[in-house]
Amino acid sequence: MDEKKLKSLIANNITYFRKRSGLTQGKLAEMINYSDKSVSKWERGDGMPDVTVLVKLAEIFDVTINDLVSQDKPEEKVLPTRQRKHIMIDIMSIILVWLVATVVFVGLRVFIPDFSTAWISYILAIPVSAIVNLVFACIWWNHTVQFFSISILVWTCALGIQMTFYNYVTAFDNISLIYICAAVLQVLAIAWTLYRNFKKKK
Repeated sequence: MDEKKLKSLIANNITYFRKRSGLTQGKLAEMINYSDKSVSKWERGDGMPDVTVLVKLAEIFDVTINDLVSQDKPEEKVLPTRQRKHIMIDIMSIILVWLVATVVFVGLRVFIPDFSTAWISYILAIPVSAIVNLVFACIWWNHTVQFFSISILVWTCALGIQMTFYNYVTAFDNISLIYICAAVLQVLAIAWTLYRNFKKKK
């Protein structure tokens, strides 16, 4: 195989595995301490990473070096092991949040029986779960997943605030206006995502 064909093959494989892992060129570049221009050059076939970089890429994509230089690709429907681990860590962390909420609820009902609003621990667990999900989205996932995580956080925070003050309707009869703030934050999240996507394409 000549050098031009090898560059093209590696370019296609890097692009394939990067997208399959849900990484942007910028995120991948950060993980291997290279610029996004270098990653872009490799994916265009204008250059080729050295062996040490290929080893790093193989570790990130959870594949072998042979997969990066081979014409055969694994089935797209098979989720990479690393990605499965990320999803499991995210899910287990959210489950832990709800476990803590349950412990708090039970503790309040046992030790302070007159505390009738102990159920608020579950309401607060909703935005906390969204925060946990957003943290992992910023670490592992692309801009689209981050956008949806931010959206979930915005609206669950608004819901949490409204439900927390549900029993005090007379004092906070305009608490539903919190959703106007959520709508503004949602617009900002959309603008932020569009800006990042535009910046990535430049």
